[in-house]
Amino acid sequence: MVVPLLSLHVKSLGASPTVAGIVGSSYGVLQFFSGTLVALQSGSQATRFCLDAPAVAVLRGLCSVLCFSLTGISSGSGNTTPS
Repeated sequence: MVVPLLSLHVKSLGASPTVAGIVGSSYGVLQFFSGTLVALQSGSQATRFCLDAPAVAVLRGLCSVLCFSLTGISSGSGNTTPS
C-alpha cells in the first residue's frame, strides 16, 4: 500500500528522479531475494514442525509497526508552512 507512493514521497523531499527510481525498484529486488530465501527455508522445514513460528509472527508484527511508525513520522515532519 505504501510502495507506490514511496517514489512520490521521495520526490517531494527533493530527491532526483534517479534516486526515486532506485528507491522504488529496491522494493522489488528485496521481495525477489527475500521470497527466495523464505521459500528455501520453508522447503527445508516442510517435514518438521516449526516451533518458533509464533516468534517469527511476533517479529514480523513488530517490524511492521516500526516501518509504519517511521513512515508516519517522516510524513508528519514535512513543510508545515501555512498556505
